[in-house]
Amino acid sequence: MRKRLIAIILICISAILVFPIAWKMMEIYRASFPNSEIKKFKEILNSTSNSNLNQFIWNPKIRLIFLNLEKNNNWNPTTNEALKTEVMNIIDQKHLKNESKIKYELSFHYLDSKTDSKLDSKITEELLNNKDENIDDILNDITKNYIDSENNNSSFPGVYTLYILNSKSFNSNSKTDFFAIGKYRHCWFYLTKDIPQIISNTKIFIQMIELIFATDKFMDIPNYIKKSTNYHLLFTLLVQNTEKEQQIKWDFAQYKRLYFEPILDVLSNFADFSIESQIKYYPKIASNLIYKKNEKSLIHPNHLSQLFKPGEWTLETFEKNETIISFLLYIPDKGDQPLSIDTKEKVDTSYIIPGFGGVVFYNSENELNELNQKNEENQLNQENQLNQENQLNQLNLLQYPLLHNQMNLFIQQIRILLGLVSLENFPLFHSSNQQAFLFYKDDLTFSQLELDSFLYSRLEYNMVTAKESLVSFSNVVDEVKNMIVSDEMTSFVKNSLESIFQCENQIKFGNYFQAYNHSKNALRQSEKALFYPSILSSLYFSNENQWAIYASYFLPVVFMLFRIVRSQYKIYHQKKNSNQSN
Repeated sequence: MRKRLIAIILICISAILVFPIAWKMMEIYRASFPNSEIKKFKEILNSTSNSNLNQFIWNPKIRLIFLNLEKNNNWNPTTNEALKTEVMNIIDQKHLKNESKIKYELSFHYLDSKTDSKLDSKITEELLNNKDENIDDILNDITKNYIDSENNNSSFPGVYTLYILNSKSFNSNSKTDFFAIGKYRHCWFYLTKDIPQIISNTKIFIQMIELIFATDKFMDIPNYIKKSTNYHLLFTLLVQNTEKEQQIKWDFAQYKRLYFEPILDVLSNFADFSIESQIKYYPKIASNLIYKKNEKSLIHPNHLSQLFKPGEWTLETFEKNETIISFLLYIPDKGDQPLSIDTKEKVDTSYIIPGFGGVVFYNSENELNELNQKNEENQLNQENQLNQENQLNQLNLLQYPLLHNQMNLFIQQIRILLGLVSLENFPLFHSSNQQAFLFYKDDLTFSQLELDSFLYSRLEYNMVTAKESLVSFSNVVDEVKNMIVSDEMTSFVKNSLESIFQCENQIKFGNYFQAYNHSKNALRQSEKALFYPSILSSLYFSNENQWAIYASYFLPVVFMLFRIVRSQYKIYHQKKNSNQSN
């Protein structure tokens, strides 16, 4: 009787404590996260009528400023209601054309040199006498000092100004059909045909703004490098063959300071950049792809990606969390110099490998021959010959400015790889019936319009990718029932959603810099949640594995309980049979 009582007590204890504890230990912890908000993105993504995850509306502010520099002319176009109506019709047509994605806000301004205290005689004289390149800076000063003083947000992206300059001196300079675009957020033209000219140039101005907000739609640019918020630029000097006593090196620190730091300081507002350099001698490359033609070393464009493929693994031997973009300065073997790409259009010494980076050929022997030829033509004396030897020795150390052309090629490749669209590629400059002039072209710096276009495309990409990452995370959680959803993963999701809502809210008010920072954080947080380290292990950890692990702890207890119950059952039946026999 006592053993039976002990068995019953053990069974009760097991039922009350052991089995619930075992069940709880095998239960998957899944912290709650706002899945309902993510499902809204999923519905939009799966919708056949609208697959665009970005439902916000761009709100650019457009200002038409009539700048009257003629003392005997009191014509004020801002009082012309017919002109205002015509301009508003242009705005409305563009708004309907873009399916309400861009909503323009228009304002008219009038400045008179003789009545307006904002324009002194010095500024008027500068506008009348300076070249168009200088007028760009003068108009920017007027915008900052006189126009933007009334609105603190005017200096930010999303506010664009069209200056209409009126003076007889411009008419005498044959400034007809002239529409100028500079390095700031404004354009200008000289008034020669009154209202028809204003309407025509306003259309060009609106078209330019439309292109800035939609560069990905009109530019057929391959997606060479995946867009990211962290980039690691790796510059490699590849020397195919060199004498040991004259190994070629480069002063990359100087080139970095002069060429790359100025542009990366500007681009650091959009992503984090790190730069590294290295030198590789005798790389293993597929040199059999190089062939001779008319005593020239050439390589076919289709074989460019195969040239460095055998030695690609040696360029980067450690892991990086950033997106790595490799740039190679390749010095071919002396027998292959000068090496160039075999194209019908032109002889090229640089190219881009999609998904990898850029390569530039540096024909050192060709550089030496040009230097020798130059010195022979000058009939150097003995002292100059010593200087010549020093110059030749310096070519073993590639100091500034020997690689000036090559560094500029790298900068152009950075522009293309990052998707930074140059204004000169706008269709605006390739139309036969539009006279648009670009008074700005510099590879080392960027115009404000170029940066705005880059900002809008990146902002839109960050928002779409962040929402897609959250949808993917939600799908994984729904599909993998035994996946652990930790509190940290939930915090990443919540932070990403909060940044998305903050970004959309800032866009409504035209605060695009703040919106971009929120979009960048939304993308980073969503990717942290989607690529959380424990997710991959959960995909391979099935429910059967859980039973296999936890059974080793509870099976002995269950086995002992089973034996006790079985023995008590036998005793009970034996006693019952003995009682019946008696």
